[in-house]
Amino acid sequence: MPEVTLYESDEFIVKGQYHQDYPDELFIHCEVHRWGIKQYRKMVTVWSVILDELHERGCYKVNSVIPKRDTKTRRFQTMFGLTPSEETADYVKYTLIL
Repeated sequence: MPEVTLYESDEFIVKGQYHQDYPDELFIHCEVHRWGIKQYRKMVTVWSVILDELHERGCYKVNSVIPKRDTKTRRFQTMFGLTPSEETADYVKYTLIL
């Protein structure tokens, strides 16, 4: 399924992607162009609005899949409420139930 842009600014972009096997879940993709405390605070606010809107539309779980070796991005997931839910030899799936 194609990615859908949920939010876009000069600092960061949040995209979502549905998967046909998981109709009430969304896989999240985030690209951060600038990082600092100001951007972090903005991201927390935007993330809260995104989660509320997704829940209202019938999405009950958001996920991300991160390479195990990418410890910086894995820590980033936990900063926004996602927790490890599955693991393979190479990847960790993070999940947040809405």
